[in-house]
Amino acid sequence: MKEMPCSSRPNEGLAELLQAFRTDEQVWPSLEAWYYFEEARSCWLGGAFIACLVMCRLTLEELLRAPLAMASSETEQFKLALRGKFEELIDDAEKHGWCTPEEALELHWVRRQANSYIHTKPLGGRSRSENAKQVREHVRRWSQLDPGTGEIVAHPGIVHDAERGLRAVLRFKGRRMTLF
Repeated sequence: MKEMPCSSRPNEGLAELLQAFRTDEQVWPSLEAWYYFEEARSCWLGGAFIACLVMCRLTLEELLRAPLAMASSETEQFKLALRGKFEELIDDAEKHGWCTPEEALELHWVRRQANSYIHTKPLGGRSRSENAKQVREHVRRWSQLDPGTGEIVAHPGIVHDAERGLRAVLRFKGRRMTLF
């Protein structure tokens, strides 16, 4: 799958796209998916890009889980799917034809990127210098110093990640996923 181009300014282009998708909860497969997306959208517009990416991950997970939750079947397979991990839901979505292999790769990318912020490793260095190095790496991933103002601003990498997560949600939002 081609990577979606990201603009040089965070809100350029995507703000209009997000405004177009400002919808009520009636067109989403579940109320949770709508809430998660609204939170992701608010985080993006407010500059909370890590939170935006995490909320995109939750939105995508709910978009895949909602068709299973709406199924009236009480089979063990559906019960397991409802409790399954996001990784398993993506694999099942590809298996059922809800997404192409390329789209499954994109979903896994969003999952892994968001997980890298959610599940950070504890400071487990054997020395103070190793712990300091870990802290510096986390800070470098999330923010940078603006040379003009001296302010700490979002790192372009996390802005890119958040935008890519939002675009993945917008692609999947209207998808009709049937179980049979």
